[in-house]
Amino acid sequence: MRRSESALKSCCARSLKRLRLRGDRNVASSSNDLQSLLNRAAQEERLARKRAIVYSLIPVVAAAILIGFTGWRVRRAQNDLAKVNLAINDRAAELLRVQGELAENEAKLSNAQLALRAVNSQRLGKRATVEYFPRSAEGQRVVRALGELDFQIVSGEPNPLFRNIPTNAIWFGEPVPLDDVKLVAYALIRGGIQIKGIKRLKQCSPSRTKLVILVGGSPRVASRKALTLDEVRQARDFETDTGSCP
Repeated sequence: MRRSESALKSCCARSLKRLRLRGDRNVASSSNDLQSLLNRAAQEERLARKRAIVYSLIPVVAAAILIGFTGWRVRRAQNDLAKVNLAINDRAAELLRVQGELAENEAKLSNAQLALRAVNSQRLGKRATVEYFPRSAEGQRVVRALGELDFQIVSGEPNPLFRNIPTNAIWFGEPVPLDDVKLVAYALIRGGIQIKGIKRLKQCSPSRTKLVILVGGSPRVASRKALTLDEVRQARDFETDTGSCP
């Protein structure tokens, strides 16, 4: 009886030990499986982070490339625009130069035409006398300008009240051809004299009926704008001086 109990206890002990070994193996296997799952999860998380970083960098890199390309296009367009502007400025400067030459040639032609008509009028006995009332401040500029003309130049005595008024006006008698007056005005303007008024002599002037052109200064036109060669050339006639008579 005692042997049977002892054998039974021994058998139970061996069975319990086997069960414990199997349990330990199962626990170890479960622990290994859990660790493997954790490692796999961590690895997938790292991969997910890397993908997230790569995906987030793609638009940044694309934007940088686009900005760089756009900047290059803008710089290229600015360089092209600068070249076009430079070419336009060169053409504008050339055009201004040509226009200046044309204007100068036109002025020379007008002077030649006026001089020719003045010569023709002199041949017909209509030779005007130019009387100049000198101002010391002007030096010889007016004399040199008038000296280029084929007119008789005489010097008059200026009004003491107008000695400080620079030469700025021209008066002429009724018989004087308009071309002769324009020719005198041309010579003075081209000589650097600012002519601000050209008028026929007053009705009460004793020289109104003479072939005379007077060159002097007038306070009444001192504040006016100087006449240009074009304005003189295009004038069809000049007004009569309306100043008071002595």
